[in-house]
Amino acid sequence: MAQVGRNQRLGVVTDGSFTAGLTVRLDGALPEELQVGSFVVLEGERNRYFSLVSDLQLRSTDPAVTADPPAESTFLQSALRGIHTYAAAIVRPSLVLEDAANLHEGSGPRAVRTIPAHFAEMRQARGEDFDVVFGAESPTRFAIG
Repeated sequence: MAQVGRNQRLGVVTDGSFTAGLTVRLDGALPEELQVGSFVVLEGERNRYFSLVSDLQLRSTDPAVTADPPAESTFLQSALRGIHTYAAAIVRPSLVLEDAANLHEGSGPRAVRTIPAHFAEMRQARGEDFDVVFGAESPTRFAIG
């Protein structure tokens, strides 16, 4: 199975709440390719949400699939994966970058007080996301750890 790329969409928000976290249905990625504690970004309509994966779950659309799993048939397992069985990540937004498309000098991350809409895309956090949130390295600022 191919590794998840740094720019690749990992999934979309399908459910959740501000207090309990958001559920992201993973796009064909195996749950083994994502880790609890990973930093991810949710791309909302207006805002970018710097978030943390707090849980990974296996789910199914039909209880009969898990009641009688196709243990011996890799073909059936592959056929059911992504359609009747899928992985979900529970994500907790930590910081929001308001008006993410038009970031300007002095605008920075703020505490989250809202959530993105259904189908907001999730991707792994990139270096530039960390630079905006924590500040880029400079002669007076350096990375620790």
